[in-house]
Amino acid sequence: MVQSVELLFDARLEALVRHEWEALVDAGVTRTLRRGGEPAVPHITVGVAASVPAHVEDALREIDHGVGLELRLGGLMLLGGRSSVLVRLVVPSLPLLELQATVWTALRDCPGMPDTMAPGRWTPHVTLARRVGSADLSAAVDLLGGRIGADGSVAGMRRWDGEERRSWVLDA
Repeated sequence: MVQSVELLFDARLEALVRHEWEALVDAGVTRTLRRGGEPAVPHITVGVAASVPAHVEDALREIDHGVGLELRLGGLMLLGGRSSVLVRLVVPSLPLLELQATVWTALRDCPGMPDTMAPGRWTPHVTLARRVGSADLSAAVDLLGGRIGADGSVAGMRRWDGEERRSWVLDA
C-alpha cells in the first residue's frame, strides 16, 4: 500500500480546490474524492514509498514543513496511467522544488519509491478528478479551464498511510 508525504493548503486555497471538486461532481465528471471513507483533503504529494519506517518518520518531523511557502495553482493537465487523472498544476517555485527534494532525501532508503517522484522528474499538482472519461474532458475544461493563477500557501505537512487508510499531521 502507498505511504505518502503531502503538503496541505491554507484555508483559501483549500476552499478553492474543494469548489472545483464540487463543480466537477455537480457536472457528473467525477464522484466525490474520498480517502479511507472520509472526504479527501486537497494536497500536493511530495513523497511516496511502499513503507516508511519509524526512524524515517522521525526524520520527516525534523525537516522544514514549508508552512507559509507561497503556492500558485496553474492550468489543467491530464495524467495518464490505467485511467486518466485530471489535475491542476502547481507552479514549481525553487523553494517548493527544494522542499520536495528534501522529502525525497529523507525517504531515500524506503522501498517502493517511484521514479516519477525523484527530484527533476516530479510534477507538482493537485488532483481534481480520477478516472475521467474522454467524453467528460470537454465539460471539465469548460468548467475549470479559465481558472488559473490562484495563490495561497502551505499550511502544513502530513503523512498518509494507505494500508491503515488514515492520515496525521507531521508536527515539528
